[in-house]
Order: sequence, then structure tokens, then C-alpha cells
Amino acid sequence: MLINLFQTIRSSGVPCTVRELLDLLGALENQLVYANIDDFYFLARATLVKDEKHYDKFDKAFEIYFKGIERMEDIFQALIPEDWLRKAFEKELDPEELKKIKSLGGLEKLLEEFKKRLEEQKERHEGGNKWVGTNGTSPFGHGGQNPEGIRVGGPGGQKKAVKVWEQRQYANLDDSVIIGTRDIKMALRRLRKFARQGNDLELDMDDTIKSTAKNAGYLDIKMVPERNNSVKVIVLFDVGGSMDPYVKLCEELFSAIKTEFKNGLRVSSRPIIKVVDQTLNHKINPDICQDIIDQGAHATPIDGKDILLCKQKLFTDETEPDKTYDLGFVGEIVSVKTKIIKKALSSGSIPVISPLAKDDDGDIYNTNADSAACKVAIALKARRLVYLCDVPGLMRDVENPDSLISSLQVHQIDELIDNKIISSGMIPKVESAQSALLEGVKRVHFIHAEQAHTLLLEIFTHQGIGTEILNN
Repeated sequence: MLINLFQTIRSSGVPCTVRELLDLLGALENQLVYANIDDFYFLARATLVKDEKHYDKFDKAFEIYFKGIERMEDIFQALIPEDWLRKAFEKELDPEELKKIKSLGGLEKLLEEFKKRLEEQKERHEGGNKWVGTNGTSPFGHGGQNPEGIRVGGPGGQKKAVKVWEQRQYANLDDSVIIGTRDIKMALRRLRKFARQGNDLELDMDDTIKSTAKNAGYLDIKMVPERNNSVKVIVLFDVGGSMDPYVKLCEELFSAIKTEFKNGLRVSSRPIIKVVDQTLNHKINPDICQDIIDQGAHATPIDGKDILLCKQKLFTDETEPDKTYDLGFVGEIVSVKTKIIKKALSSGSIPVISPLAKDDDGDIYNTNADSAACKVAIALKARRLVYLCDVPGLMRDVENPDSLISSLQVHQIDELIDNKIISSGMIPKVESAQSALLEGVKRVHFIHAEQAHTLLLEIFTHQGIGTEILNN
């Protein structure tokens, strides 16, 4: 058997010698492989072929040799050469495998039935449970469902039979093949896959090296989805205490600007709104953008009046719940124009938005930046909304840093407010967070504004560093 195979391989152009044949016989004598055609194929190729350019010739020789066996006696002799080998083969089977063989009448019965059906069958057959063919439940054929059968040519549909060498995966290694125009076109077409423009895959160098080494040096290119930074950041800053020095200075310069309070809240008059507008959009916003640019990113200042529409906000009198009052030009946002924001984001820039808005009459209003951030996040369908605070997050006891609430559900917010755990200036932030979560934002975070790398630690670590609020 091996001499005929050896001669077939040599006649196919593989330069193997008797020395290699003796090595193969020695390996078989020491049972390096046993009763497994795949193992024999790889062993024979490893001993008889010394250059990968001959792999395809070797595969063709195998196919020629086994297809050249026509008589049933030759097939049986190739599968199980001698009687002692049949007994040794049976010894290698575990009880479960022997049981499956016996379910068909035993090994002798299986081979005898195989011979009989081949003699009776005169044409190709596909499907069914008797004839030798494909995709059926017969014990003989390939691509079928019977795990106890004999495979005849072709690929195994259930990966339970012997694999074959018909794939011809080494044809490109044959240096005797002349490359034509069509081959060059095919190569160029494959090379275009590596163009980075518009391609969502990139070369995984580490995995390519690893898989190629495992493949005995045969190049195995691995591709992975190209990693792009899909995180888009929007900054919306608060008026808060940042305006106090400017308002105080204006009070000294213009006596007409007087600071008025209602129920402890500042009333925004028209002159004050003008000062706020000038300061936010001509001083603070450009300064923030410049800080971002200095860190190597791109920033776009956006005047809130261009994207935020509002109405005057009315407050409930705590002493007389039936009465409401206003704080002058303090507005409540009703809608957000997202076009300008999306344009900045698409260009890879960070939009920096001032919390000013306009009503239908074109009057300018100051708005709560927490509420504005909530409305912008909802309008853009943002995944996360992050509030920067002067504390590490939501805390059960502001004096105790160990009382930080690391995570909670949105339905727990009302209870924390009722129990005074969340109070004073934190309430508008938390209520805005609650609204954002109920309108589709996935997660809301509260983190310390002055702690280094706090945003990265909160978003990209499992434990986080601040407070995360979720909506199941």
C-alpha cells in the first residue's frame, strides 16, 4: 500500500526519496498514528514533503491514489490491512464506540453491508437512509447524520467523519504555476481590503503572527474590526458662582444693576442678563475651549441662545403652595436644536455650550445648567450624562467620605430626597438626572470636578469612583 502511494506521490512531482519512505514506515511501526486517515495524511506529508511549494502536488497525489482504488477488496485492505489490525482496531474503541458499531451488526457486518450496497447502487444518491450518498442518515456516504457510519469522499457535514484533502488550500504555494493577468487582478482585489479608507477591518498583527506560527509558518492573516473612538463629549457649563465677580463689578460701575432675591434665589433682571450673556459667551466659553485645545483636543463654542428654546419658569411659593412667582429672566427649556451640536461632533470637536436660551419673542433667559444638560442629553439620545460636582458624588453623610453611594436605581431617588439624604443644591441635579433616565439616557454619573482623571476612572473601571444611577 505505502509503496504504491509513494510512487504516486513521486510521479506527481514531489521529490521524495526512499529515505523519507523508510522514515514514514518507522513512524507507523512506532504507532505515531493509528486508525486515523487525517493523522496519517499529516504524518505522510511531514515525512515525505520537504518544501511547502510541493504541498499541493502531495494533496493531488493523495486524491489520485485513493480515487484510483476501485475494487472493494482494495478499499478494505486500505482501511484495515490485516486481520490482526482489525482486532487491534477494536481494542482501541471505547465501550460507547463499540456499542454504536454493534448497533449496526458489528464491524464485519458494517463492511459487508457497505460492499453489498455499493454493488447494488448504480447512480449518485442524495438524502435518504439506505444508499451510499450525501446528506442522508445512511451509515455510508458523507455530509449526513449517522455518527456510526463510514465516510465516502467529500466533507463531513457533521464533523464526525474523516476529513479529506480535497480543499486544495496550498495551491497558491506551488511555484511552478505561471501567474497570469487574472491572478494579478485577484491579488489586487484582495489587497484593496487593506485600504483604511472606508474599511471597518484592520490587520491584527499579534493574532496573525500567532496563528501563522501555529499553522507551521503558512501565512494566516487575521482581521479585526477597526477600533474607532466613538465617544463624543459635550460640555455644558453652569453660571453659578462664576458670574458673581462680574455682577459685583458691574454693580459698582452701573448703579442701575441691582441684585434682587426672592425666597433666597437671585432675580435675573434684563441688565444682569446682558452682563451674563457677554461674560459667558465672550469670556468664559472661549476660555474653556482654549483649555480643551491646550490639552490636544478640538473644541467648538456654542451660544446657548442659538440652540435652546425656553419659556419663563414659574416657582411655587413654599409658604403659600397655591401661589407662584418668577425670577425675572430665568427660563425653563422646552426644546433643543441639535443641528449645530451634531455638526461639531461629526467634525471631531467637543461642543461647549453656554446655558442661555431664548423664548418665542427673542428675549434672553438664564437657565439652570443641570436642566439644560438634561434636555440636551435627551435630544441627542446620549448614552451617558455626567454631572461634575464639588463632592465625590451622592453621599449619605457629606461629612463622611466613606458614605459615598456608588450605585443606585432611578426609583430610589425619591426616597433619598424624602429622607433628606439628597438636599439643597444637589436636588436640581438629581431631579434632572431622573428625568434624563426616564427619557432614555442609559446612565447618569456624579463625580468630583477637581479630582484627577475622575471621568476616566468612573466610566472605564468596574467599581467607578463616583455615583452611578441606572434605569432598569
